[in-house]
Amino acid sequence: MQPTMIGTQEGSPLQLQEILDDLNESSQLWSWVGEELNEYRIINAIFYRHDILSLVSTRTFWFNEHPTTIGAAWGAKHSRGCTRGQFEHRTTKQPFIIYNIHIDYPSQEARHHSIPVLLSQI
Repeated sequence: MQPTMIGTQEGSPLQLQEILDDLNESSQLWSWVGEELNEYRIINAIFYRHDILSLVSTRTFWFNEHPTTIGAAWGAKHSRGCTRGQFEHRTTKQPFIIYNIHIDYPSQEARHHSIPVLLSQI
């Protein structure tokens, strides 16, 4: 069985390029979306088969008091966020949305406050 989508967390641009190269080794069917935090880290990439799925839109939001602005909150040491991708199946034309989230794990307070942020973005 071959996947149609793969989600990752905190990959570096180099790591994500290696994944893309490996996925495209026998064909050039894969693309990815996600927001670069800096030259060392990408937030929650979504890899997808562009021969099967069409990307309609994508955006990133953050688990803090101001979801449109990068930043840590509620005791989290690092910025945590979500890559949202809206896709359409090329054959069936069925639309769907995927949320690739990364909620802080050490801070219970951050986990507690992140879920309402997620729900407000759905």
